[in-house]
Order: sequence, then C-alpha cells, then structure tokens
Amino acid sequence: MRHLLKHIFILVLLFGCSKAEDTDASEWKKLVSNTSQSLTDIQFLDNNFGLTCGSFGTLLKTENAGDSWQDIDVGINHSFMSLFILTQNEFFVAKLGLYKTDNSGVDFNELGNTSSFGATITGIHFYNSQVGIICKGSNIYKTYDGGVNWVNTFNEPSYASLLEATENNTLYLAGGRTYDNISEGEIHKSIDNGDNWEQLNLPLEIENSQITAIDFLDNNIGFISTFEKKIFETLDGGASWVKISDFNIGIISDLLFIDNNNGYLISTDKIYKTINGGLNWKVENVPGSSSYLNSIEMAPNGDKYIVGNDGVILKKN
Repeated sequence: MRHLLKHIFILVLLFGCSKAEDTDASEWKKLVSNTSQSLTDIQFLDNNFGLTCGSFGTLLKTENAGDSWQDIDVGINHSFMSLFILTQNEFFVAKLGLYKTDNSGVDFNELGNTSSFGATITGIHFYNSQVGIICKGSNIYKTYDGGVNWVNTFNEPSYASLLEATENNTLYLAGGRTYDNISEGEIHKSIDNGDNWEQLNLPLEIENSQITAIDFLDNNIGFISTFEKKIFETLDGGASWVKISDFNIGIISDLLFIDNNNGYLISTDKIYKTINGGLNWKVENVPGSSSYLNSIEMAPNGDKYIVGNDGVILKKN
C-alpha cells in the first residue's frame, strides 16, 4: 500500500505553482460512491476488487473496478483512517482499533483490544494472516499470532505516522510535526519486516520540514513531500536525497509515482501530473468537484483512483 498515513493537516489554500504548467485535459472521471462522507484511504487488491474508508464508520467495497460501490457495516462509528486488503475475504480497517473480517465484510472483530492503546492507527501492513504491523501514535506494533498479541517494536520519541512497505523486508516510517512556525521531519527504516528500526540522517531541508507524503517504487527509489511543499527523491534507500520540485501550492496530501518519470500528487482540491521526474507539473482537470482530495492509489493494471471529502472517488484509466 503506497500510502499508509493519513493524518490531519491545517490546509491553507495558496494559489499558483512555480513549476506547474497550464491545466491539462485529462481522463479523470467521477465515480458514483453513494455517500457524502469524507473518504480518507483507498486500496486495490487487483484490477477489480478495492476498498475505501472514511468518516463515521464508512467502508465501501467494489468488485468491478469502481463502477459500483457497496456499503459495508463494520458496526463501529469511528472515522476510519486506514485500511489494508490481504484477500477478498480477509481485510482490515482502523482508527482507534483494528478491525478484521474473514468473510468479505459480513462480520468484523477487533484484533487484540488495539483500541485500548490510545491514538489513531495511521498505517497497516500484513504479510499473511498471522504476521502484520500497525503504526499507532508514532509507535509500531507487530503481531505474530493474527492480532491476539502485539509487540511494540518502535517506541522512540517520534512524530512519524506515514508507513510505507516496499519489496522484500523493507519498511519506511516517516512524518514529523509543525507547530509555532517550527517544522520537523524524520524518516525511520526497517530491513527486517519491522522488528528493528534505524533513523535515517536527512539533509537540513528535510529535517526542518514535516514530511506529508511518501511513496517508494522499490527498496531504493522513493519520493517524499514536505510541509514546505518541496519534493525530494532518493535512489539509494534514503541514504541521500535530491530536491526535484519546489512548489507554491497547498499542502501535498499524497504522492503516486508510476516510474522514475511519471507521477501524480494531490494538493487541496487539485491533481498534478509530471512526465519528467517531477521537474515540471501540469494541473489535471477534476470533473465536477472542488472537494479536498486525500489519497491516491493505483491498481495493478495502471488504473488510478483518488478519494476525498464529500464522498468523492475519481478514476483515470
């Protein structure tokens, strides 16, 4: 899952983009979600099966690539912030607690009394039915028995809440905080499925700015955005970073890079696209919507999906 955080920013509308070009015609279309709730996370298991979650216990399922969405009753009125699909029958959704179904949403059970830990679950990643991790309140908890018991594998003083799982055993945990005109950024890395973590040394330009989104193509090639609206790229697993974009727009909510050259970002109610590795960005048309956009995801066949406030679900083939 490319983007496992979703936390709350004070979004400030700033107009213009120093490296964005004129609006570009696009193929984005607005799907019928049959909800007006704010949608915070979206994931696709394959080309057809996907989930999105949001406010007041909203969980929607599609089995036909977004052509229609079915409302699933989790039995919880929390505003869900994150989800994870293991199989069509077995998937998870969370805010304070982690809830799992084994029968495609007919029933849900809370795993391991996770709601008693306090704080919001902002990231979920399961390797199989027994082994998985969650990011909760800038802590990482890991289970080896299907969520009956949890071990805290990362509890250092931290404000990281964005969890990114790449290939093999590598995980990244990023974030920070912004307060009183001060901003701090941090990235932690695990190469053993979250059992142990190291904090990466960052250039001052990242260290002094909260990280708002993270997306890795593989273990080594990745991208982050900061509260200062800058985008950085690493080619060596976070050992070094190069700034590729410097914007004058609103907070960047999420990033999706398809390869080294082609990528998307969302900021407030706008979608931006690059075809040259982030050097230039074009604004894409958002059909019939001025709602804030929160999360972007790509299905295996390359279909892109974006969810946002007011029940907005967008798709681009």
